[in-house]
Amino acid sequence: YNQRGNKKMEEGNYEEAISEFLNGLELEQVIDEQELRSNLIAAYEYSGDFEKAKELMGEYVEDYPGDAAAAREYLFLGKNRNEEQDTK
Repeated sequence: YNQRGNKKMEEGNYEEAISEFLNGLELEQVIDEQELRSNLIAAYEYSGDFEKAKELMGEYVEDYPGDAAAAREYLFLGKNRNEEQDTK
């Protein structure tokens, strides 16, 4: 599912990528949950659903506190949303 989702991302088909990543996460035995979750967040970002990406990233950084890149991305998502709200 991860490879299929990444392929959909490369094609610019973010909705299908999200579906593939979610399908992989719903399996009884998830092989690489951290990578699937990270890619799912990226797919939501690319699709323009920043609220969902931020929500999932918040959960992700709680579960994987050692992922410094994810922590920076979480701050970035929050900053972008605050700036957009300030301009409305």
